[in-house]
Amino acid sequence: MKIEGVIFDLDGLILDTEKLYQRFWREAAAECGFSMTQETALKLRSLDKTLAKKLLRDEFGEGFDYERVKQTRIRLMSAFVDEHGVKAKPGVRELCEYLKSRGIPTAIATATNYERTNDYLTRAGVRDCFETIVCACDLEHGKPYPDVYLYACEKLGLKPENCIALEDSPNGVKSAHSAGCKVICVPDGGARAGTRKYAVAGRSGRSFSSARVSGLVCRLGRCTPRALPSGASACAEVSTGDPHSGVPTLSNGRSKCCFTVKARRKLPAAARPPMVYRYARSLNEAEDIIDDLLSDKTEKGNGDT
Repeated sequence: MKIEGVIFDLDGLILDTEKLYQRFWREAAAECGFSMTQETALKLRSLDKTLAKKLLRDEFGEGFDYERVKQTRIRLMSAFVDEHGVKAKPGVRELCEYLKSRGIPTAIATATNYERTNDYLTRAGVRDCFETIVCACDLEHGKPYPDVYLYACEKLGLKPENCIALEDSPNGVKSAHSAGCKVICVPDGGARAGTRKYAVAGRSGRSFSSARVSGLVCRLGRCTPRALPSGASACAEVSTGDPHSGVPTLSNGRSKCCFTVKARRKLPAAARPPMVYRYARSLNEAEDIIDDLLSDKTEKGNGDT
C-alpha cells in the first residue's frame, strides 16, 4: 500500500472536545424537558443531521424539537469554551510535523462546521497544522456516509485507497472505511465508546465483523474483546484507565474480564476486510504505525502484532 495522505477527524481525535459535546447534548436536552442518557449522547458522535433527528425522535417521540435542543447545546458549549478554552490532544503537532517532514499532505474531515472548526483549532493552537478542512455539513450527507472522506481525498488530489484516516468514533470509522481509506482508530478515552465493536481481530490476522461474532463473554457484561484468536478464551484486564473505555490492552492471567470469541461462519478474506486496520491508544502510537507503513515495514493489521 502506498500512503500519500492522512485525513484527521476533529472532535475526540485532534481536539479534546467530544466529552463536551456529550455533556452539553444531555444538559441541553434537560433544559428543554428531555432526559437524555449517556448512551444516547454517544450515538450522536459525528452523526449525520438527518440521522440524528430520526434517532432522537425515535427515542423521545415526534415532540422532540431537534433544532431547539441543538441550538441550546451550541449556546451552553460556546459559553463553556469561551471561559475554559479548548485543548488539543497530546501528539497532534508532533504527528503533523512528522508528516510534513515526510512530504505527506493532511486534511481534516469533520462533522463540525467550518467557523467552529477554525475557531477551536485556533484556540487550541494547532490551526497552522492543517491547510485543508472539509466539513460534512457542507455536503449532502454526513458521517457515517463516505461523502466527507471522498471530498477530502478529492481536495488532496489523492485516491482514498492511498490515504490513512484517523478516527475515534464508530460513525467516523464507517465513513472512512466506506470511502475506501485505511482506518487507524484512536478511541477517545473521554467518550467511553465502543468503537472496538467494529472489528474483532485474531492473532492470525483474521477479522470478523460484530454481526458475525458470537459467544462473547465478559464477566462485567459490557465490553468486546480484541486481539484474541477465533475460538480462544483468555482472562484479561485493562492495564490502565477504565476497563471499558477505549480499546482493551489484554494481559493473560488476570481475572477482571473473561472473553471467549467464536466465529459463526468464515468468509473468504477478500469478502471480510476489517473496518479498522489498526487501533492506537494515542496519536503518538498512530505516528509509529504510519511510520511503519511509510517505511514499508508492515502491511499487517492488529491481529498480526
